[in-house]
Amino acid sequence: MEHELFRHVETELFVKQTQLDSAHRFLKDVLKSTENKTAALNGNFQDQLEKTGCTEELSQLRGVYCHH
Repeated sequence: MEHELFRHVETELFVKQTQLDSAHRFLKDVLKSTENKTAALNGNFQDQLEKTGCTEELSQLRGVYCHH
């Protein structure tokens, strides 16, 4: 695929198996919200962002990233 020829992000995440389902949902919400600036955020997702102090960081990414 020669992925070095295009701009991309590679990330490895390590999650406890007991928290895998919630981590997967959280990651899906992050990716969905960054590709669509006007999409409504899931209430639970919004609460998680506020708890971690990441609301502003995500708002800067909304609408500027598309996960293929």
